[in-house]
Amino acid sequence: MKTNPWAAIEKPNGPIANAKRVDGSHPFDFFWGLDLDGHQLLIFEYDEVYALSERKPRLNGISVIDYRPESTGRFRMILSLRQAEHREIFYLLCNDIVDATIACKDPGSALQVMMRRTWRWHQLLRGERDGRLSPEAQKGLIGELDFLVTSLLPHFSASEVLNFWEGPSGSPKDFVIGSRCVEVKARRGAARPFLSISSEHQLDIGEFYALYLYVVDLSACSDNDPEGFTLNDAVDKAFSLFCEKDPGSVSILESKLLEVGYLKEDDYSDKSWIKLGVIGYAVTDDFPKIVDTQLPAGIEDVKYKIDLSSITKYMVPITDILVEVQKGNAELR
Repeated sequence: MKTNPWAAIEKPNGPIANAKRVDGSHPFDFFWGLDLDGHQLLIFEYDEVYALSERKPRLNGISVIDYRPESTGRFRMILSLRQAEHREIFYLLCNDIVDATIACKDPGSALQVMMRRTWRWHQLLRGERDGRLSPEAQKGLIGELDFLVTSLLPHFSASEVLNFWEGPSGSPKDFVIGSRCVEVKARRGAARPFLSISSEHQLDIGEFYALYLYVVDLSACSDNDPEGFTLNDAVDKAFSLFCEKDPGSVSILESKLLEVGYLKEDDYSDKSWIKLGVIGYAVTDDFPKIVDTQLPAGIEDVKYKIDLSSITKYMVPITDILVEVQKGNAELR
């Protein structure tokens, strides 16, 4: 770092951090700080509570702390550097947040920007250098959004649909509805007829009553194809439909998208897709799959492919999957 704003701050003797204002001309209260353990901090203080529906980003070596006092006092959102070897990245992240919040109109919007920028850095630190989703990840998200808006949203409330969607939080199943699960797969319709399975947990029924596959066939197309759409188009459609059904659900949808690494400002216009169709499969006990209980000790993180021609007998109408989803939802009431 060319400058170290924490160098002039003394480590506190008590539990309260020592801090100094980042910039007196900045419209909001950002502070450089040091805590009792000498951890470098970026502190954002504000006077009233603002609802943040999204989960906090988890960065390697950096903690996100939402401090809400029990009595009188100011609220704080704090970034804390836990591992000194990441101090240069932490400094860049902090400056990025400070710069990005200058144009915000109120502390609530500044807080949202702070979280959005932290999510972007979360993606960058995971190795996605330009911050965008890979073509494979784009395909997968398009498939999940298709299941959300085409199959679920017409039959359930917006909040129910978003509660079903557990994939963004790291669950091995994309959608969990009571004792029923749906795993969404998006594949290239022109490619060899295989499904890629990313782990030994993905098709493991375990204690669930039923597991289904919702397979969306997509094909890449030119950007001037009248039937083509981009990931941004798919997201815009989802936002429009959720807003129409329940405007209050839009912030939850946005937080889910942030968790998978999607940011609205990213440009996905270089990749267009056509939806060719959807097929449903019931994953029964004899469905060809590899699950955790079948693996020898020491073997894990298994990736494999399933030949679609070998599972035609497991095909089910999408309407049958929705009937099971309805039953799973009834269990939750």
